[in-house]
Amino acid sequence: MAIRRRHIPVNQEDEGFFASMTDMMVGMLFLFILMLMFFALKFNEAAVQITKTAKTLLSAKNINIRINKKSMPTIISVMDAKNPSS
Repeated sequence: MAIRRRHIPVNQEDEGFFASMTDMMVGMLFLFILMLMFFALKFNEAAVQITKTAKTLLSAKNINIRINKKSMPTIISVMDAKNPSS
């Protein structure tokens, strides 16, 4: 009986560790992006809620505000209902 040797191709490299490490890093990047999207959404919802609350509180004191949506929330025009020229 002859003993046969396994033939292993010479150009095949063992990339098991690096492939799994790359998969883990891609997974962590995906989780980071998901968390970033979640917090950005929550921040936007909080900004809208604060704007609504400010409008409600100021309108109770007869102060009208106008918020520029393009630069929200940095530019707020306050107009006193009693003296609209100011």
